[in-house]
Amino acid sequence: MRAQGQEWQTASLNPARTSHTFTYLTNGTTYEFRICSVNDAGLSI
Repeated sequence: MRAQGQEWQTASLNPARTSHTFTYLTNGTTYEFRICSVNDAGLSI
C-alpha cells in the first residue's frame, strides 16, 4: 500500500494470512493498494 505519491510499503509477508488490519492510516489521505497471492504455482502479480 502507499499514500498517494509515496513509495510502496509491504503490509504482510506471511502468505498464510488471509487478512490484514491497517492501523496507521490517516483520515483524508488517499491510499492505493496492490494485492498479490501465493499458492503452489507461485506468486501472482
